[in-house]
Amino acid sequence: MQPPPTVPVAPKGPQPPAFSKELLASVKNWTAVPPSVFPLSGVTLKQPLNFEIKTPSGQVIGRFPRAAGEEVVALALVGNQLHVSPAKTSKQRNVLSVDETDFKTCVAYLFEVRKRQHKAHDVELAQRKERKTSQALSNSVVSANPSSREPHERGTFFEDIPPPMDFGHGKFCICGDCRKKRKNAQK
Repeated sequence: MQPPPTVPVAPKGPQPPAFSKELLASVKNWTAVPPSVFPLSGVTLKQPLNFEIKTPSGQVIGRFPRAAGEEVVALALVGNQLHVSPAKTSKQRNVLSVDETDFKTCVAYLFEVRKRQHKAHDVELAQRKERKTSQALSNSVVSANPSSREPHERGTFFEDIPPPMDFGHGKFCICGDCRKKRKNAQK
């Protein structure tokens, strides 16, 4: 007699992204974050920051303050200095310590979501291969009735990751429920 199959248990609380050895190795302990991470929206400031508005000659004609808790766009990480902008299309720039933002948690979130997507993609590929094998066995029946063939499904697996949003567990929760709500909020 076989034991009953185990059913995965849904998390009872938030699942923050982990700073795993795998993540730290891929960002070389925060010394070489891959360029593909940038520009990264949704980075929250821990300290207030001013962006300056300048004329073409470099004269400051105004300031654009951002309060702690507001989001900016990360453009690059050089050493411990994070280069940021108030928006992807903005020409204003400023530099601050990476630890004055939640940049590292943002990257950990992206890493974990991508890792889960790759795992789901591998499972999907294995299932497709299994279906192809079973279809090959019943090929004579399928070729007699072409309308019974399963259409080739084009996956949306590599679409952009939904931005981090708080659905009750925190901005960077990676539990299945929060991931599903983020995806639905994008529609």
